Amino acid sequence: MTSPRGTLGRLMWPVYVPSFTYAAGVSALLPAQVLLALHLGFSAAGVALLATVVGGFGVVASLAAGSLVQRCGESRALLLATAPGVGLAFATWATVVAGRGAGAGDGTQAARALLVATVLAFDLADAVWGIARQGLVADLAAPEHRGRAMNVYGASQRLGRVAGPFVAAAVLAVLGPEYVFPVTAAIVVGAYGVMTHHLPGKGPDAPGATPPPGPGEAGPAAGTPRRGVLALALGIVAIAAVRTAKETLMPLWGADGLGLPPATVALVVGVSSLAELVLFWPAGVALDRLGRGPVAATCLALMGIGLAIMTASTDPVWFVATALLVGLGDGVGAGIVKTIGIDLAPDVGRGRFLGRWQAVSSAGSFAAPALAGAVIAHASLAAALPTVGAIGLVGAAWMGWWTPRILGSPRRRATPTAGGSPGRSRQA
Repeated sequence: MTSPRGTLGRLMWPVYVPSFTYAAGVSALLPAQVLLALHLGFSAAGVALLATVVGGFGVVASLAAGSLVQRCGESRALLLATAPGVGLAFATWATVVAGRGAGAGDGTQAARALLVATVLAFDLADAVWGIARQGLVADLAAPEHRGRAMNVYGASQRLGRVAGPFVAAAVLAVLGPEYVFPVTAAIVVGAYGVMTHHLPGKGPDAPGATPPPGPGEAGPAAGTPRRGVLALALGIVAIAAVRTAKETLMPLWGADGLGLPPATVALVVGVSSLAELVLFWPAGVALDRLGRGPVAATCLALMGIGLAIMTASTDPVWFVATALLVGLGDGVGAGIVKTIGIDLAPDVGRGRFLGRWQAVSSAGSFAAPALAGAVIAHASLAAALPTVGAIGLVGAAWMGWWTPRILGSPRRRATPTAGGSPGRSRQA
């Protein structure tokens, strides 16, 4: 039996290191894109609308990403998905700088359009990167170690998200938010180089390794009723919704609601991301030993409470404290969406199924900003965060009830069916 250390060692260079690097680059954009949007003349409701557009596109991007990985293989799919984002990031920076240098101002339609295009391009890249790495973890991790392997994958992304806002804060301290965009592009290119260099030459997601999908092959794993998949999908929507609020509404509250300086907002986002790392390993052990339900419920409960009470005070210390609580909850759920997706995915047509599963998560990312934008437009920004926090609390109860009833016990998941691959499992 492979030890947890051996499993994690095999995943270090093809999964964990490039995931950390890529996340560091892309997460640097999170505060920068909000701040640049405000700088270019977007209102608070406009920023929420932009996040809504990104979430809506993410649903389509996830479906396309699954098919792209299935058809082209990981290496080509990553190149096709990453190159546009890198090019557009440089174009956004150049347009804003050129507009300012020409004395025409940087709040131009061209700069706004490029900002939106860059965010959308990285939305597609995120989907492809996620599916490509998720499949490799499924192949290399034994079922009894899958929770920890996927949790470390999630933690490597979160560690990158810790580094990213601090990179953004360093740039913002001396330059404008537009300068974060070329920095992000350079980091992402480095991550792509590391990933493709260590990418296995063969595997179920490599070109030609997976048989052409037939009818029903992209459905859930054998023995899992579609009603069960739908029930879990609703819980995944709630997780994605509160996570999107953390990435968009939280910095928006700091900048627009509290009037904090951009560098301070970026630092708070970074501290919140740092808090994610505190509980990731105990959560991974809990995933394997206690099951997916308790972990998902705890994640949603902590994030929901943090968001619900964040606007109760305008004291910056309160903002930091609640941001830490949200970060802790997010850390508990590191890898939970991907782990449940792998639990449900079939061996054949896995890329397409994971694309659809990721589309479910993207639907939550779409719904949260849409709801928040409506609340902001009709009430206030201070009311939007508690609204999304309530979704987290309801989702916690939902996942705590349904997940163990659908996925069963951890011991049951760790027993592969006859004929199944060592890294795969089936559950009723």
